[in-house]
Amino acid sequence: MLIKIQNGQIAKRSFVLQEKRKNCERFLKILWKHGFILGFQNSLRNSKKLKIFLRFKDNKSVLNKIKIISKPSRQIYYSNTEFWKIPSKAFIVLSTIKGLQSVYFCKRFKIGGKALILID
Repeated sequence: MLIKIQNGQIAKRSFVLQEKRKNCERFLKILWKHGFILGFQNSLRNSKKLKIFLRFKDNKSVLNKIKIISKPSRQIYYSNTEFWKIPSKAFIVLSTIKGLQSVYFCKRFKIGGKALILID
């Protein structure tokens, strides 16, 4: 899903289609809440797909770089005391005991978790 969004941004498309999954919807809610996408909805033609509306600012993509941090071979965890290692401009989505959350939510409520993606 993240690669489709990044490719859509590079191609300057207004939207991309993605298969509907619970984790995808959770990621999209976080991206929408923090202003990386305009929104998403169920596709009118196919109910099993999501239509993701991409955001551009001054004809440039908002998502410059998406990097997958944790991989099956190497998983990276942050405790609530290790958040000082994360650069202040970096936006990270973590998998926590409260579900998928942004780094800002985790800092506020002092929750650690597995880092999934980094957005610059």
